[in-house]
Amino acid sequence: MRYVQGPGAQGDIGDHAASLACSALVVMDSFVEQGFGPQVTSALRTAGMRVAVHRFGGENTDAEVARCAVAARDEKAGVAIGIGGGKTIDTGKIAARDVGACVMTVPTIASTDRPTSAISVMYPAQGIYDRVERCRRHPDVVLADNEIIAKAPVRFFSVGVGVGVGDGGRAVHVVRSKIKL
Repeated sequence: MRYVQGPGAQGDIGDHAASLACSALVVMDSFVEQGFGPQVTSALRTAGMRVAVHRFGGENTDAEVARCAVAARDEKAGVAIGIGGGKTIDTGKIAARDVGACVMTVPTIASTDRPTSAISVMYPAQGIYDRVERCRRHPDVVLADNEIIAKAPVRFFSVGVGVGVGDGGRAVHVVRSKIKL
């Protein structure tokens, strides 16, 4: 896994994605698409990639993953790039797994650890937790642009701090109890 973080890191998305494949399926929600979608697709095309954009439907459901996987197959995408929050990123990861593509994640909020994880949380259409799906491996590239993340609503950062504290507590519990993972 390659982890790239820093202000303006998204400007290098084309180079990082092109190191994985020559075609990309970009999964992003309408908020991200309106905010900087054109810059993303331009950078990927400038790097010589074929690009298809898939607008995320709002929930990481089996149907949404299947829709994304069909788009990835149709476009012969060698990499799926999930840009956004946890559900968008998870949809891209599982669709990539299902079609055998590489995975690139680009978080836009600090409220989740999903960009680096080999797991994805699945939901039914009602948005209530359903199950966890495992990918074959962690994402190939994680691209975290501090400038974009810093512009996200404060509530997402607050949630991220809570998740971090909670994860830390669970990690201590696992170590102390000698639970085998």
